Amino acid sequence: MRFKTVRDLVNHLCESHFALSKLYQRLADNADAERTRMMLHYLVDHEKKVSDDYASVLKTPGEALDTWFDNAIDSHFDKSLTYVDIKANATQEDVLELALSLDNKLLADIEALVPQCPSQESKTFLEGLLSSAQDIQHRFVHQTMRMQDL
Repeated sequence: MRFKTVRDLVNHLCESHFALSKLYQRLADNADAERTRMMLHYLVDHEKKVSDDYASVLKTPGEALDTWFDNAIDSHFDKSLTYVDIKANATQEDVLELALSLDNKLLADIEALVPQCPSQESKTFLEGLLSSAQDIQHRFVHQTMRMQDL
């Protein structure tokens, strides 16, 4: 997808997190270990919620969402998920490593556009979006660490 507006970026994030939920469901269906399956099911729910949160952002009024970028980026994140797989005997640590790697790719999509923002309003909006996404990732890591301690 080629980003043209901030709205396009947010829509890309919404679709990407939904695609991640489908990926984690596919991986859960093939996982051998019960604890790994539980973590993957948690990720399915987590990614659906994040996707819904981005869908809500799309409904908020404001000029920042309609800001156009001069030099947008290309992202083929959804297509790259087709080739993602883990071993059937993957551990919770393997799943966490994969999830963080994929999530960091989406964070990089946001980070790459912040310096390209043509207005202060759009820059502030994207910085807030990035900060929120980083907070969500931080909470996710803590939740999964708790799951590992059980």
